[in-house]
Amino acid sequence: QLEDLPGSIKEIADIIRKYGCRLMSILSSHDDQVDYRHVYIRVCDCDRERLEELKEELKAKSNMLYMVDHVDRKKEVYQDYERPSGSWVVG
Repeated sequence: QLEDLPGSIKEIADIIRKYGCRLMSILSSHDDQVDYRHVYIRVCDCDRERLEELKEELKAKSNMLYMVDHVDRKKEVYQDYERPSGSWVVG
């Protein structure tokens, strides 16, 4: 979750790239919350030795809700969150 400000997604994307990750996709949605947007970012090829450092930097710059690690097959939830209204998942 990010503040809905110009450049907010770019700032997060630049942090992710700094850790050697490649961006696969970015999805952002404006829902019921004014001044905030939900941003979902898929990455690959991250430097796994620096993953904890990356997560800490992202948490400092955003309201990080969760992270899914498909390599280690785990999901880390950092705080309770509600799915945006009208959200859907394609599997």
